[in-house]
Amino acid sequence: MTISFLADECFSGSLVRAMRAAKLDVERSADILPAAPDEQALALSFAQGRVLLSEDDDFGDLAVRLGLPTHGVVRVALKSLNKPDRALRLVRALSTLGNKVQNALVTIEPSRSRVRPLIR
Repeated sequence: MTISFLADECFSGSLVRAMRAAKLDVERSADILPAAPDEQALALSFAQGRVLLSEDDDFGDLAVRLGLPTHGVVRVALKSLNKPDRALRLVRALSTLGNKVQNALVTIEPSRSRVRPLIR
């Protein structure tokens, strides 16, 4: 099964390009719902059956604390790496994690990935 992703509006364009180059299915929320609040971006990802990608903490809070519907949230915490290493780390992590990103809150860091299943 192929995982589809929706990158939030602030997600790095270079990371989206790297994912596409690696043949990962990723769309940008800014192309569909420009300037949408986080709740609408999360709702869009859910409606489209996509896992949401973000570089900030807000979506994890929406999914965990508020329990908003989601197919999963991947928080990319790689700003300490240079752009090429950031892209390489993200693509490798997503390839390794595979279906584990579904229905989970995932944090991808420079040296590890954390997966927290979302209980519904």
